[in-house]
Amino acid sequence: MARALCKLQPELIKDDDNDSNSSKPKSVENFPTSRELTNLMNKDLMRELRNNLGYRAHYILKFARKIERGELNIQFLEEAPWEQVYKLLMKNKGFGPFVCANVLACIGFYHKVPADTETIRHLQEAHSMKSNRKTVGKDVKEVYDQYAPFQSLAYWFELLGGYESKFGKLSELDNSKYDFVTATRKPSPFLRKQ
Repeated sequence: MARALCKLQPELIKDDDNDSNSSKPKSVENFPTSRELTNLMNKDLMRELRNNLGYRAHYILKFARKIERGELNIQFLEEAPWEQVYKLLMKNKGFGPFVCANVLACIGFYHKVPADTETIRHLQEAHSMKSNRKTVGKDVKEVYDQYAPFQSLAYWFELLGGYESKFGKLSELDNSKYDFVTATRKPSPFLRKQ
């Protein structure tokens, strides 16, 4: 999703007639600002956003509009205690525990591990736990709370280390193979580290 948004960003700048003072180079892909997203008027770009983000496109645009209308204070999100930020984020439709944990990490709060099927798989493989959708929250706390307030960083460090032990340095892996790494598809033997 982040890649899809970054790829659209140069086009969003072109559509933003009011952003003539932008210091961003026009040809470089960056993560789009809330202003750039809310100015998304081009039907082709909107279709591309929906194609790449699916149902999430609506929630992302709605969240960007809240920021631009002043209904959501970004400075508050960066400065308030993480528990308050988490509760505020959870009030937004489309923002569940996984999304909120990722947003928290993006703004410097690493207290929550974003738990999904990959987290369950990792806990089963790396920690021999019988983790499942019902127990993953408890299991994550059991393993990673010892690293407070850096639980998410500890999880990602461990997860990426596991990937690299199986597939080699991720920085050297062609990005078309990433879905093999994250167990989206069954890895082919040629990807295994020799």
